Amino acid sequence: MAENQVQEIKERVDVVDFIGQYVPLKRAGNNHKGLCPFHTEKSPSFMVNQERQIFKCFGCNESGDVLTFLQKMEGLSFPEALEMLADRVGVKLDRKKAPAQYQKEKDEKTVLYRLNTAAAKFFHHLLLKHASGAVALAYLKTRKVTEETIIQFQLGYAPDKPVLATWLKKYGLDAQALRLAGSPERFRNRIIFPIRDALGNTVGFTGRSLPGDTIGPKYYNTPETPIFKKGRILYGLHEGKQAIKQTKTAILVEGQMDVVLSHQVGILTAIASSGTALTLDHLKILARYTPSLDIAFDADTVGIAAAKKAIALALEAELTVQVIQLPMEIKDAGEAIEQDPAIWQAAVQSPQPALEWLIQRSIVVAGILDGAKKKLVAREILPYINLISDLVERDHYLKLLARRMMVSEAILHDAFKRMNQKPPRSQSALPVHPQSVSQRSLEEQLVGLILFQPDLIEQIFVSPKLLVKSELASRLFQIFKTWYTAGRQSLLKTQFKPEDQKDINALLLETETLVAQGVQPKELAQEFHDRLQAKNREILKESMAVQIAEAEATGDRNRVKTLIIELQNLLAK
Repeated sequence: MAENQVQEIKERVDVVDFIGQYVPLKRAGNNHKGLCPFHTEKSPSFMVNQERQIFKCFGCNESGDVLTFLQKMEGLSFPEALEMLADRVGVKLDRKKAPAQYQKEKDEKTVLYRLNTAAAKFFHHLLLKHASGAVALAYLKTRKVTEETIIQFQLGYAPDKPVLATWLKKYGLDAQALRLAGSPERFRNRIIFPIRDALGNTVGFTGRSLPGDTIGPKYYNTPETPIFKKGRILYGLHEGKQAIKQTKTAILVEGQMDVVLSHQVGILTAIASSGTALTLDHLKILARYTPSLDIAFDADTVGIAAAKKAIALALEAELTVQVIQLPMEIKDAGEAIEQDPAIWQAAVQSPQPALEWLIQRSIVVAGILDGAKKKLVAREILPYINLISDLVERDHYLKLLARRMMVSEAILHDAFKRMNQKPPRSQSALPVHPQSVSQRSLEEQLVGLILFQPDLIEQIFVSPKLLVKSELASRLFQIFKTWYTAGRQSLLKTQFKPEDQKDINALLLETETLVAQGVQPKELAQEFHDRLQAKNREILKESMAVQIAEAEATGDRNRVKTLIIELQNLLAK
């Protein structure tokens, strides 16, 4: 294929007609204008010029021709986009004369697809046909996964020995190809979930550790490669896209096992992100198949925070979003199906509108609504309402929030308008400094994060001495530490004072708000911890300076010398 053939393909595609399939465009002088599909905006800054056959966004500076647009929108390589356009305009590609860029990318991706396909077959064979996979197969059976489902999703087993490379040599694939594919041989003694793109190509893998194996994280994923972009791949989309189109909805679950078991019991619309948190790109891709999304995440605090973030992203992607709730004693979709598929099937049939769920949960967690609590609830919910593009729907939820909080609609509308007088920022990308949300002390906010995510107590060593300045933080930390070391029984069984329970609810609500806005609990806890340590060092330095002055005044030279050495050691930290 010669360069002039590429030009011929581009000339046969009308850029306005083509981009107009993705973005509603209106004529604006010599250009056509619309909202940019590559970033969130409320005023159109995306321009398409028909004469020059180019596009340009003056908000995010993305620009190019019809090929560039297709690559960015669909996550395609140059050769993939070229093939798609060639099919559209009826041009037969002359591959013998491929441009260097086309040939290089095409060859590289072909190798990766071949390697991943071969590796998936190898892992699958070991699980079903080889003695080494017996333990993994037995575990899947305890999770109620049938052989038919194992075959459908091509589940596999990665052995604890480096034998994949030898197998791949049969296909002419060497060590360089392995590295390019993200080294699938890195998976050892793990159940393997092949990850497929929407076209059915195997682009990567997730490896789950077996029960009792404490080496490495529970889940381990292929790193990003030229064919595996974590922020754009949805697990289960290939298997479920037809059902998603037919039912006009998708169900977002937390993990691959939830997807696999859901499909097994007839819920064919279940999907999950792979190896990364949900992104706006994920949902923009999903929006090509469905206008609505139901979210079914774990009912723990981390799952709730993830659900809140997913709701914000879904609203930003202009999807109708609902929340699926399971009985309190059931953790997730997989656990529900293992107990009784009817539990999950019933839950799927009765989702709750996401904004109703958010309002209800925020008010329940806040408890009795005094003025301060109402302000906190409004501060949490209004940014979500602001993401609703339809004015009628937005007004509906403002009225609902006003009724639930028992405040006048006029006051709430005024608060909403004031919020929008500030520069518009999306909830999903809102940069939040911890002190901007809470006026609590650092000690209390740190304990709030530990209450929210218990394993932080293992990851970040917190000395009780850091918390002595706050009676509340010190008391809650000691209660929590006792609970944690006693086997992590339900916090409900721990005897809190009434005022402690109120403070815990408030701390959890504030922390959930932070996490839902994109803050990472571990990073924030580490920041609070470091700031507390720095603060305590400053207090200690001031105290030692006073002691040195007192020792000098009394002529106690030995005491002065000792204190100076201690101060020097402190300054060196």
